[in-house]
Amino acid sequence: MTNDKLNIGAVSLKPFIPALDFEQSKKFYQDIGFQLEWSDANLAHLQIGSCGFLLQNYFVEDFANNMVLHLAVNRCEDLHKILKSTVSKYSFPVYLEEITMKEWGMRDFVFKDPSGVMWRVAEIKKENTR
Repeated sequence: MTNDKLNIGAVSLKPFIPALDFEQSKKFYQDIGFQLEWSDANLAHLQIGSCGFLLQNYFVEDFANNMVLHLAVNRCEDLHKILKSTVSKYSFPVYLEEITMKEWGMRDFVFKDPSGVMWRVAEIKKENTR
């Protein structure tokens, strides 16, 4: 079977995200709107809308610093506002950029979680879903 005819029926893709401080990271993600679906001592499933990831109680600095996640949302301002109010609650520095219009036609911003994992949050218009 060639790749252009492959239809495996994929329904979900969940990356494993490293956590320097597992409990602090779980709290951070819940504070910004993710729902904790389940958790044990080493892994937590966090979900927002139809998007989710697995937070792991495991940390390699080089891996965390090179990881970038892209989250498409309907309105950048909503999550940005939550992040702005949330970061003031923590003693660790959280990197948070302002929302800007990118040359590729999307409004977006970047933030980093407590472990240094970078998230790029982009506002997706219905006509631009790629």
